[in-house]
Amino acid sequence: RDLHSFPTRRSSDLEQIARAITQMEQVTQQTAANAQQGAAAAAELTAQSASLKDIMDRLTDLVGAA
Repeated sequence: RDLHSFPTRRSSDLEQIARAITQMEQVTQQTAANAQQGAAAAAELTAQSASLKDIMDRLTDLVGAA
């Protein structure tokens, strides 16, 4: 191996590592954003489900009272 090219290779290796870390951070941030969106969607579905149950309970009461 040529010792004169070692600093250049090392610099290139470090740049590749830095790029890989940046990409991993971006993926992590996107994953976190997706998890937040999923949690918000789940909360909204839970609220809609509770509302639908209330409506169905009232409908059942109305039909039972008739």
